[in-house]
Amino acid sequence: MRNRILVVDDYMAAARALAGFLTAVGYEVAVAFDAGGAVELAPTFRPHLVIVDLNLAGTDGCAVAQRLRADGALADAGLLAMSGSDRRDTRQRAFAAGFDGFFLKPFDLDRLVHAVKSLGVTSAHEHDEESQPVAV
Repeated sequence: MRNRILVVDDYMAAARALAGFLTAVGYEVAVAFDAGGAVELAPTFRPHLVIVDLNLAGTDGCAVAQRLRADGALADAGLLAMSGSDRRDTRQRAFAAGFDGFFLKPFDLDRLVHAVKSLGVTSAHEHDEESQPVAV
């Protein structure tokens, strides 16, 4: 099952809220509050998707993405960027760094779940539904 998501955001309340939502809809979630924590946690947690705030204190979320992409074990993990800035160059920089998608904060949670699923990351709830017998 591909259901592990790493959330990286230095705004702890936002990171915890997003992690809580993703956990509630069936994903296994870990949280890092800075770039160092993300780079340290990712190889052991082995996320299928990493959601990174681009404006991390002390570093740039794009640098985190590049470091994660350089790790061979995480090369196939999806990367979603999130930012409070809707400037065109912010989006361009994110995609140039290897992100698969971009979300403007605050974002629509339904759109986020759709993006997560489109990257092949599925929740435990979906697997539970798939395993239920179907009446014909």
